Amino acid sequence: MQAKQPELRRITAAVLLALLAGAAAAQQADTGKLESVIVTANKRAQNLQDVPASITVLNDAVLQRANVRDLEDVPALSPALTLSYGTQPGNFSINMRGIGTFSLGIGVEADVAVIVDDVPLGMQAGAFKDLADVGRIEVLKGPQSTLFGKSSIAGAINITTKPIGGAWKTNATSYVTNDNEWRAGVSTGGSVSDTLRLRVAASKTNFDGTLNNLTTGKKLNGSKGDNISGKLEWQPLDQLTLTLTPHYNRTEKFCCSTAFTSMSPGALYRNAPQLPPSVVLAGIKIGPDNRDVRNDYPTGGKFHDAGTGVKLDWAFDEAGPLAGHTLSSISSYSKYHMDDYQDNDNTDVDILPFLFLPNGQPTGMHGGLYQYGFFDVKSTTQEFRLTSPDKGALRYVAGLWYGKNALTRELTKAPLIQAYGTAYGADAWNISKAIYGQGSWDFR
Repeated sequence: MQAKQPELRRITAAVLLALLAGAAAAQQADTGKLESVIVTANKRAQNLQDVPASITVLNDAVLQRANVRDLEDVPALSPALTLSYGTQPGNFSINMRGIGTFSLGIGVEADVAVIVDDVPLGMQAGAFKDLADVGRIEVLKGPQSTLFGKSSIAGAINITTKPIGGAWKTNATSYVTNDNEWRAGVSTGGSVSDTLRLRVAASKTNFDGTLNNLTTGKKLNGSKGDNISGKLEWQPLDQLTLTLTPHYNRTEKFCCSTAFTSMSPGALYRNAPQLPPSVVLAGIKIGPDNRDVRNDYPTGGKFHDAGTGVKLDWAFDEAGPLAGHTLSSISSYSKYHMDDYQDNDNTDVDILPFLFLPNGQPTGMHGGLYQYGFFDVKSTTQEFRLTSPDKGALRYVAGLWYGKNALTRELTKAPLIQAYGTAYGADAWNISKAIYGQGSWDFR
């Protein structure tokens, strides 16, 4: 037995050397394949390695491989990002590292900004739609107020659509699941001439939902939407480039209803003896796997938004004092409208005869509890930006920013009786002005 130990050691050593050699070769191969990742987290194109910030970059290959089609798919790829859901998209919240804003007040700005092609969304709810023709998503963790304003004290999501260039190409995609979800999209674009480039993308999505509404026979907690966007680049002069980015989206979310999965023995709806679970939730088997509800009024939100961004880039002459610099003017206008509605009693039973007013008297009415309303948001922005060349010891970006949001909210909780109903309307507006700058100096 002892005579075989040297041979065993030699075999073990040979295997170890082979593994080490393989690991070294793999490391060299990986090093050879290392690609530079370009981001615009500092409002200028940079290599990710040169940006001293915590950023998760999801490029086109990652988005396609993970089948990312809307914002709800992104947290699976960036754990620092989480989403909180309310009764409709206007009450949804984007959180970064656990920090976010959940408020029903239209005058309260969110803590996580969402920027699409250099244009921030006026209302965070506008981000909960199909991410059509997106080429890159940058999740910026931590305060970003220096460059993206006071609405990004927790972080920002910087979305860039796909670029235009090269020969004309058309691409179509489709996605179908066994739980009745499907998506389809088509994009086409390329160079029209030496000075004009164009890209158009359209998509359509549908998901029936996860809950069964026994009252209507339909599904709940699903969504459907249509999206169309465009990008036009025109270079009338060697130094001047015009970029136009119009978009239109229409989305409806049948969200968010809740199915009962447990209930205390002897429970009554609003303490009314006439409303036990067997009446209010007739035909529903309450348990951990329950996916049945009874709603006689829709729950969710239907919204559409339209707008455009206009960007002018002027590249200074190489012989001038600002050689290599680019002066940009970025203007945008968008309008967002959402109609929201909710079944407040979560049942299809005639409950009002069994409810009481604050004075102890019956309501004397028939029906149920429900609400409806709308959001209106108009956003206008203007930015002037000076960007230095991305070479040399000093590299910087500086600019002026102006933005205005005009918001309207109306809500009615019906019926309009004491303790159960209310109606109100509110208007709010905010104006942001900023001077910003960011730079870096390489000591050599």
